[in-house]
Amino acid sequence: LVDAMAVYVRLYHLAPDGAYEVSFNFDDSIVVDKDTELLAMQQDVVQGLLRPEIYIAKKYGVSEEEALKMMPEKVKMDENGDFIDEESNDFANDKNEPNKADNSRNDGGDG
Repeated sequence: LVDAMAVYVRLYHLAPDGAYEVSFNFDDSIVVDKDTELLAMQQDVVQGLLRPEIYIAKKYGVSEEEALKMMPEKVKMDENGDFIDEESNDFANDKNEPNKADNSRNDGGDG
């Protein structure tokens, strides 16, 4: 296969003539799945093994400096590894907090 590629390189002048060296770098897997890699990185962030800006830089293809600018002031992650913005208070309803709609039924009115 390497010899066949060398013929095409010479035939179409894709590289200068001369000696070449062939090297291979095999990964642990056949195909690197980006989603799986990002999920592993996200879990590392949750466990405190990786800084969040490194994860964001990898996910969006930006530098670490740009990733830091993209992050909210305070970043927290829930048990599923999803980022939570503490400043916006966009948390899901607290399970210990009773539903306001349920309290309106027990307002002492006619029943």
